[in-house]
Amino acid sequence: MPKLTSPKMWESQVSYPKLDSILFSDLFREYLFPVKNKNCLEIGSNGGRFLAYISKNFGYFPEGIDYARGSKKTTEETLINNGKKDYKIYEEDFFKWIPKKKYDLVMSFGFIEHFSGKENSLIIKKSLNLLNEKGLTIITVPNFRYFRHFLYLFINKEKLKRHNLSIMKKAYFRKIAKENNLKILFLNYYGGGGGYYSKKFFYKIFKINKKIKGIGIKKEPFFFQYLVFIAKKEKNPFSNILN
Repeated sequence: MPKLTSPKMWESQVSYPKLDSILFSDLFREYLFPVKNKNCLEIGSNGGRFLAYISKNFGYFPEGIDYARGSKKTTEETLINNGKKDYKIYEEDFFKWIPKKKYDLVMSFGFIEHFSGKENSLIIKKSLNLLNEKGLTIITVPNFRYFRHFLYLFINKEKLKRHNLSIMKKAYFRKIAKENNLKILFLNYYGGGGGYYSKKFFYKIFKINKKIKGIGIKKEPFFFQYLVFIAKKEKNPFSNILN
């Protein structure tokens, strides 16, 4: 069961109007800087909101790929709504797509967790191979582990089935960094406490927050909504030997 979703699931995605703020924007401002003559690729770009925001605010030439039908149209509309006239969007399966270049920034937001096993490994390998030397990668996944897993067993069990929970941990990303010569710039949980349902369910019904503090367990991974990985591709230490 490597693929956990189908293209049809994403066909309802819509384009976005002008974006002045967006999720993770504080991290973008800290780790991204205005650039010229650099490009970025978003994998799983349907809707284009992250692609448009980053391109508009930091100057990257935007490219995106998504296999959902209609994704090219919705992504292009979002880019146009945000003042972008030049872009390249591919409506293709990332596994079958043959890239013709490398990128200065490769990113995905809520994409890799929809694949497991060999396909997940292939996605990571292919996406990181697209990075230029000193290029950046940004990968985010939702946090459906710990008590948030318990929450979704009650409110949306089907959603859990569409996600690979085994990668929603820091150790997974540390392993990726080590195997692909990446320097980790940021690796942490994010999301301000887990949203309305988590707070209501845990804080007000079971009141476990105090219990967690009482036994010395960090609240961080238990309630936060996302896990964010930002890393830079280091120079291959064997490149001079190979050349």
